[in-house]
Formats: sequence, C-alpha cells, structure tokens
Amino acid sequence: MLSNFALNTVMSTIEVEKVFSGDPAFYKNDDDKIKRYPAILSTGDNLRTDFNDNDPLTEKDTFNVSELNDNEIQSQ
Repeated sequence: MLSNFALNTVMSTIEVEKVFSGDPAFYKNDDDKIKRYPAILSTGDNLRTDFNDNDPLTEKDTFNVSELNDNEIQSQ
C-alpha cells in the first residue's frame, strides 16, 4: 500500500509538472530545473493588504485563509 501510494504520488507530480512547466527534457539537469522552475510557476502576486477607504476590508488586520489537505489515512 505504501509503495503504491509513493509511486502514484511520483507519477502524479511528474505529470502535473509537464502540464505547468513543460517536459522535464526541457531542462539540462536538476540544477537547471530548480533555477527556472519557480519563475515559470510563480504568479508574482503578493497578498493584497491595502484597500480603498470605503472597502469593508480596510479596517481588518487579520484574514482567514484555507488550506487543502488530501490523502489523510488513519492509522492505529
């Protein structure tokens, strides 16, 4: 079960990277990929914290965020 999960995770990661960043053959080596990968996938956007005066979020200094988790398996 563990090896099946690990293998499926690796294959899924490779396929998702192909969709978003191109074929791994595009890179010369792992160092080249690590150097270019963030620039390809990054939106360059930061969390917006300044709003117009009449915006209801102007007075807020805390914000709610969500985090998605999957593949949570209970164990004894």
